[in-house]
Amino acid sequence: MQDPAEFTRILDRAVQIARRNHSEDGVGSAHLLLALVEICEETAQKLALLEVTRERILEHLDLESDSPHAVLPVDFQLNLKPENSRPNTNATNGEQDRILRIIDAARNRAREGLRVLEDYARFVCDHADASRLLKELRHELVDAEQLLPPATLRARNTESDVGTQITVPREILRESLTDVVLANCRRVQESLRTLEEFGKLLQPEFAARMKQLRYQSYELEQLLASDSLSVPVTDDSSNRHRRLQQASLYLLVTEKLCRLPWQEFVGQVLSTGIDVLQLREKELNDAELLRRARWIGAACRDVGTLFIVNDRPDIAVLADADGVHVGQDELPPADARTIIGSHRLLGVSTHDTQQATAAETAGADYLGVGPVFTSQTKQFTEYAGLDYVRAAARHVTIPWFAIGGITPDNIATLQQAGASRIAVTAAISQSDQPAAAVRQFREVLETPAR
Repeated sequence: MQDPAEFTRILDRAVQIARRNHSEDGVGSAHLLLALVEICEETAQKLALLEVTRERILEHLDLESDSPHAVLPVDFQLNLKPENSRPNTNATNGEQDRILRIIDAARNRAREGLRVLEDYARFVCDHADASRLLKELRHELVDAEQLLPPATLRARNTESDVGTQITVPREILRESLTDVVLANCRRVQESLRTLEEFGKLLQPEFAARMKQLRYQSYELEQLLASDSLSVPVTDDSSNRHRRLQQASLYLLVTEKLCRLPWQEFVGQVLSTGIDVLQLREKELNDAELLRRARWIGAACRDVGTLFIVNDRPDIAVLADADGVHVGQDELPPADARTIIGSHRLLGVSTHDTQQATAAETAGADYLGVGPVFTSQTKQFTEYAGLDYVRAAARHVTIPWFAIGGITPDNIATLQQAGASRIAVTAAISQSDQPAAAVRQFREVLETPAR
């Protein structure tokens, strides 16, 4: 209560009520409470939520009776001292306006994020408990905002907010329901942290409540991501399979084969919209391999390119890759699947129809079919050649990519043998203009074979 005059009016009214009640002990807590309810409408509304109403107080006082009365039980503090509810005055007026702008923006983000999560729990998961908890959290946030100065809303200045014009690619891309849930969980948590930190400059009690709400939000994130909600992971899986079905050009990246620095090379090929990119590094230590996989994975997600890690399902999971690719002498497909889960893609290199059948049976999502021609990437004593391409076209039922020594000049031959998807390494990696090389491959692929 910031108005001393209002405080005086409440005390005067409490004295009048005590006299009417013939109280020999003077003004009691019930008299003060009734006066507060009668004079302060905002406080009356809050007390009503606790079932402390004017009617209940009057009933307790029993104004027609001369009998003494017990103190009305109230489980909160009135905080009638004006200084208890005043904002921190250490900030100047200009600073306080800027703080209020920050708080206004953060509370809006938090409310919006909570509403998205509540709708998800309600309409997607049909989970009554999660919906209720999210609704309560949102209402607790709104209730805590009453501790803020009334000037908070007036501090809003959307027109001059430089942040309204800033966007990043990942902000406008959501590939699955899981992405939506995680993004909004982060939005809520970050907003509550902002409210907590800047709230300390204005109202410590508000900051403390934001801290508690933030802890609750962490628990809710765990609930939303738990099996009990049946959060569908199939959205990631179906999205990846759809993109795999549409893919026709698959690029393998090995640093020692790149004419350009590997990061520059990856940036150029991704700018062309390459369908699939595989990181194939056999000589890097694990720490560097993981660092590189995470960097490339993030770059691929920004443009919608599928990202595959060669040979290492553990690195694929840690880097949040779209899948892993294993060879005939590497981890068996079934074991790789155990590590990456059902929602990531599993590719297998095959050299004949028997291996292709075994890979399909083991649950592969796509195959490498080859080597078709002489390759600079791997040396083989025997080449599967075009005969295997023709056999794959007849018998393989999942997507497959012809691989091995492929250039724009031999694509037509591959197409005549039944191939519609290709995997390439050297012909693009060794170009000093890799983006142009990708476009050339794409143009030839889209030209019907004669």
